[in-house]
Amino acid sequence: MSEKKVFIENSQTGLNVHYDVQICENCVLPETFPDISFNSKGICNYCDEFAGIPDWNETNLEEFINTVKTKSLGSKYDCLVLYSGGKDSSFSLKLMKEKYNLRILAMTLDNSYLSNVTSQNMKIVLDNLGIDHHIIKYPKSVMDEIYRGSLNGTFDKSTYMYSTTCCGSCIGLVFMTGVMLANKLNIPLIAGGWTPGQMTDSAVLESDFIQGIISKYADRMKEVSEKAWAHVGSEEEQLQVTQFLVNPLYVSDYKEEEIVKSLKEIGWKQPKDTDSCSSNCRLNSFLIVDHLKKFQFHPYVYELSYHVRAGLMSRHEALEKMSHINVTLDYVNKLEEELGV
Repeated sequence: MSEKKVFIENSQTGLNVHYDVQICENCVLPETFPDISFNSKGICNYCDEFAGIPDWNETNLEEFINTVKTKSLGSKYDCLVLYSGGKDSSFSLKLMKEKYNLRILAMTLDNSYLSNVTSQNMKIVLDNLGIDHHIIKYPKSVMDEIYRGSLNGTFDKSTYMYSTTCCGSCIGLVFMTGVMLANKLNIPLIAGGWTPGQMTDSAVLESDFIQGIISKYADRMKEVSEKAWAHVGSEEEQLQVTQFLVNPLYVSDYKEEEIVKSLKEIGWKQPKDTDSCSSNCRLNSFLIVDHLKKFQFHPYVYELSYHVRAGLMSRHEALEKMSHINVTLDYVNKLEEELGV
């Protein structure tokens, strides 16, 4: 892109992002977003084509879960919850335990960039809910090499439209590790804390979706970081995905402030070392800045726009999130140095 229209300004309270671009009058997608167009009223084509959230509700999700639960006979667990310790995965864990009454194993991939309070938040939530926990940690040098490879690699448009390239690679790794563990323990369901529009728009996804995510990022990461990916993905070619993926937040009345409030009641704390779009990962703020500089749009803007269209967030709230990163330039620079880029 020859002309920069998105500018990042440092301040004592954090980085502010200024958009000298047209922004959809209905959602918050900017003119720099891929394949976007606007009608005469300034409404983008993504809004024009929005058909609403797919027709999943609590009742039919519960019926689906109860049907799949029968496949866990002989296993200690019904569901593996991919648990980051952030607000969304914590609330998802709470829903799967309390609303759907599942026997749960929580799995965390420690990427070496977790917030300072995340470990304590996990302990509080897991102890409160009485849930077993499995933590997987690859060496920081391996994770850093994967992230550096993601930053420098060439990815297709669908990769960077919806998240940063590093986040995509991390999700691929989380899925691959999670499926290996679920296969080993004969667990038929996998759940996460994704919000509507973040990864898909459906409350239930079949195994081929998970397999597609794993294959997409495994193939690319082998190209840009062969040594690091071989360390964690040596079994990828033999990996058979049989689990369904459940997104319980898709059928909840998702309101961020209410979720945070309910978690704080049991002792969960909002991190002070993460940006406005993450409640567990320190690296995310650096990745947002990198994405803004490379592509001239915020990596969370598609998700935020989906929330606005679906009535889960006001347009003003979305504009605030995409305009304020809540960490300083010094903090981002330290992360850049830590990552070694």
